Amino acid sequence: MSKEDLLLAALASSKGSLFSPVQIQKLLFLIDRRIGRDIGGPFFNFTPYKFGPFDKGIYDTLDSLVDGRFVSAISSKESRWKLYRPTATGQVRGEKVLSALARKPKLEVCDLSKYVLKMSFHDLVAAIYRAYPDMQVRSIFKADR
Repeated sequence: MSKEDLLLAALASSKGSLFSPVQIQKLLFLIDRRIGRDIGGPFFNFTPYKFGPFDKGIYDTLDSLVDGRFVSAISSKESRWKLYRPTATGQVRGEKVLSALARKPKLEVCDLSKYVLKMSFHDLVAAIYRAYPDMQVRSIFKADR
């Protein structure tokens, strides 16, 4: 499986939901940490950063998928960040990758996708820090509001 395939499978598992960049970063981090070895990874090189685990390569992968018309980058008036979701072609490719996974990893990807989508930025970063304190060492994020 390639990085592109993993990213598409992760996005496709939500059936068209929009993901912010931080949600994508944290989703792929959780996939790498929890099931990466089970599916041929880890795929990314996460390091502690201002808001937890970060790999610039994810943005390069997203750009490649946007250029290939597998992912749409959508500007939002509510956010200064673009939001991402698979195109119809990307959804089909992502679902194909997802269906090729064994049952347990497939369910984990789907569950993790739902998990990151339901959380606010603050709650998501705080949850990552609680579970993975090693990713907090360069943080500027304050878990207490």
